[in-house]
Amino acid sequence: MVLEQLNQEGAHPATGKFAELAASAAEFGRRAAALGASLSETVETFGRFRAALVGELAVMARRRRLDTREATALLVEAEHAADRLLLALMNGHLGQT
Repeated sequence: MVLEQLNQEGAHPATGKFAELAASAAEFGRRAAALGASLSETVETFGRFRAALVGELAVMARRRRLDTREATALLVEAEHAADRLLLALMNGHLGQT
């Protein structure tokens, strides 16, 4: 869903869609905690998702033939979204959501 939102020309993740993504991240954090995964293990798993996201963004930027400015803006937006999802994941793990 993150890629779907970022793939839309000039779109910022829609508030409703992003809230859905954040809720999913928090739920993942809660489930990981319930299964006995430490917070660092949970964050490490999220890091793998983030790396895959950045890789897909590179493919998307090439496919769309984005110039450097556009590709950088896309990456900055994705990093911001991933940071917010990471916080939701951690809060879910810690039972703060």
